[in-house]
Amino acid sequence: MDALVKARFVEMFGDPVLNTMEWPVYELTEYIQFLTSGSRGWSQYFTDSGEYFITIKNVKNRRIALDDVQYVVPPDNAEAKRTRVQEGDLLVSITADLGRTGVVTKEIEDYGGYINQHLICIRLNQDAVRPLYVAYYMESEAGRSQFQAKNQSAVKAGLNFNSINSLRLMVPPVKLQDKFISFVKQTDKSKYAIQQSLNKLETLKGALMQKYFGCANQV
Repeated sequence: MDALVKARFVEMFGDPVLNTMEWPVYELTEYIQFLTSGSRGWSQYFTDSGEYFITIKNVKNRRIALDDVQYVVPPDNAEAKRTRVQEGDLLVSITADLGRTGVVTKEIEDYGGYINQHLICIRLNQDAVRPLYVAYYMESEAGRSQFQAKNQSAVKAGLNFNSINSLRLMVPPVKLQDKFISFVKQTDKSKYAIQQSLNKLETLKGALMQKYFGCANQV
């Protein structure tokens, strides 16, 4: 299904490297309303419960995974306010594995989430570009090649604000972006349903193994 979504992206928007459909291309800065990097030195605020402290390990495949997230009780200061994420924020890794993306959900905003220094938060003009579309573009070959070209060091990977602002973005009409996002969401629902079925089958398999082989072992 992941391959299907990638194929759908190319079908709707053309080859993003060659821009075969000749969509207008602009620098990302044209659409950025707010840009900030995350906090460093927050280990003193770590706790077993609290709000989310999102790190690079949580940002992957255009999503934010919370199954292994760190919790914090944030300080009441300007830095915490600056690094608190909102629904629709695009998070991008700017060190190590460059260009990993994730889009902040309403659930994360409502619960409370903050980012560390290895991530950058991009708040976009959503009247012109949809964050999830931008995430898919940035994780396409067209985006990845730009991240590698802008890498500041061959020894230690890293990007700065200028690098992010100057990223080039292919910009198709918003209606077409929305159509693609609807397809992604429908695919996600199907993936979830399939995973639930697989989990049930695995549970049933375990129960049958215990019933037929567990008892035999006892005998």
